[in-house]
Amino acid sequence: MAAKKSSKNVAIDELTATIARLEKTVAKLEKRLEKQKAETQRVTDAAKSAAAKAAKKATAEIEKVARRAEKQARKAQKSVRKGASAEKTASEGVDDAVDGIAADVLVHEPAEVTLPTTPIEDQEPEPESMAAPTPSGTTMDPDWSIEKLTLAQLRALARERGLTGYSRKTKQQLLTELR
Repeated sequence: MAAKKSSKNVAIDELTATIARLEKTVAKLEKRLEKQKAETQRVTDAAKSAAAKAAKKATAEIEKVARRAEKQARKAQKSVRKGASAEKTASEGVDDAVDGIAADVLVHEPAEVTLPTTPIEDQEPEPESMAAPTPSGTTMDPDWSIEKLTLAQLRALARERGLTGYSRKTKQQLLTELR
């Protein structure tokens, strides 16, 4: 009977030791789980913070471009009121805005581009009086003169002839270079 009792005691002692080891293992695993939860929370918070900063930066950049465009529009309206050519002022304003946006795009992330929905063949052709000169420098109109061209037309001609820096030049400078 003593042998049975001692073998039962041994079995109980072994089970008690196994339970103690399992409890220690569970405690270690719970500790690791808590560390992983904390790390996951830290990474999530960092990602949210980075996304908020990026959104704030993008919003500020959009507002900056919008302010610049509004300023150019006010400048164009002011020039038109003073009697300047609306086409010249609008063309210069658009060129300046495009140059500014292009500089922003070169420095920052690329923006989404919206393509026109009207196919080129569906667009109305420009009237003959607004036609840009041909590569040879003349149009079909016998009364044509390079001095009669608008700034936008002179820039188109300069682009066609492969000149550089034409978008920042005045009409007089373009006339001098194109002659």
